[in-house]
Amino acid sequence: MHRYTPPRINRAGIIIPLFLFGAAAICMFFAVSGLANRLILQLITVICLTAGIQITARYRLCSFTYIIDERPVIRDTDPDAIGAAYGQEFGTPALSVVRTQGKYGRTVAVLPLSGIVDVVNSRAEAEKKHSDIKYHYNYCVNLFPRAQRTVVFVHDDRKAAISLEPDDVILNYLMKSDDN
Repeated sequence: MHRYTPPRINRAGIIIPLFLFGAAAICMFFAVSGLANRLILQLITVICLTAGIQITARYRLCSFTYIIDERPVIRDTDPDAIGAAYGQEFGTPALSVVRTQGKYGRTVAVLPLSGIVDVVNSRAEAEKKHSDIKYHYNYCVNLFPRAQRTVVFVHDDRKAAISLEPDDVILNYLMKSDDN
């Protein structure tokens, strides 16, 4: 089993929300003072506050851990139910993504390595090579990741993609699975 949690490497997750909160405060000041159209300024205030809170909650208050394991992270004890739930045989190597917020962690994705179709450098490249991708999930820790990889896989006869910030060990696992 290999476990990796990407570090936060840029400050965009702090600077952008601070800018949005500052813009909201300025708009609210002018809306209260009556110097401009209140409705528009209040609407801009609500939009800035909402965006700032969403970015803070997503990129500063939570993190993702990637786990490569021969036996997927599971809660059930019946091997037949587990295999059916994940569409794989019990014990098949899998990539698990665990979202941690505060002291609580929750498994948000379990991807059998046998279902990987392609590993590319960006979401745009994945959509260009595979036009039939139905879903895209972003499990990156940073708002603007430097070492992002997009993994295209098949699930229930539909293609989906997930964006990750893997280390070299996990990337090697993904690339090996892509070759098979």
